[in-house]
Amino acid sequence: MLENLRDKITRYFWFTPTEWRGYWLTVLVASFVYSFDKWGLTTFEPDIGLINWMTGALLFGFIIFIHHAAQRIAALHFGFQPEHYVWWYGLVGSLLIALLTNGYVKWYAMGGLMISLLPTHRLGRYRYGPNLQAFANVTAFGPIANVCAAAFIKTLAWILPLPTTLVDTWFYQSLVYSAWQLLPFPPLDGSRMLYASRLFYVFVFSTFLGYITLAAIGVFSFVFALLIGMTCWLLFYYYVER
Repeated sequence: MLENLRDKITRYFWFTPTEWRGYWLTVLVASFVYSFDKWGLTTFEPDIGLINWMTGALLFGFIIFIHHAAQRIAALHFGFQPEHYVWWYGLVGSLLIALLTNGYVKWYAMGGLMISLLPTHRLGRYRYGPNLQAFANVTAFGPIANVCAAAFIKTLAWILPLPTTLVDTWFYQSLVYSAWQLLPFPPLDGSRMLYASRLFYVFVFSTFLGYITLAAIGVFSFVFALLIGMTCWLLFYYYVER
């Protein structure tokens, strides 16, 4: 199985030219929104702003790539060809929101995912073509990968003398980016999960929200976050879904 996945990654993993253009555009806009309120303390200082913008571009280059890479590997594992694209309404909306709130609200929901069939790699599988559950399974890996990467860097900072500001910024922005992606608005990741199963969406979203809440009070625990997710799943099943 691992050899088969390695072969698919070698053949189909990397972005097409159109996807690369969308990726870099998303990175530039997301980093600009991130740096919108960092162009000087009291007066406009372009040199400081450009440094913060480029720092944000490096930061979001990694965050968005990790998000996309996890979804691409998951899609290939299930026998689908992934295609990431720019959500233009989200892209323009993020700039408008940053402008109207002077950078206080940072909207990072700017892309979506489509999957198409890799016929040879889906032979013999149940439900041969793409379906709602397949979309949900693939898209869930993006936010999960961002949270795991953020937690890994945070844990590594307790062992190695990494810059605290850099680690905290990576951790916080990864969670914020994933939180926006989990909103149930098409074509965001959350909408794919919600359309497939409300219970699945409630579990993923509440687990993620639980982790953010715990992290805000200094408790970094996947176990407690999963317990919160399972509790919300049971409550939603009992009072709503049943």
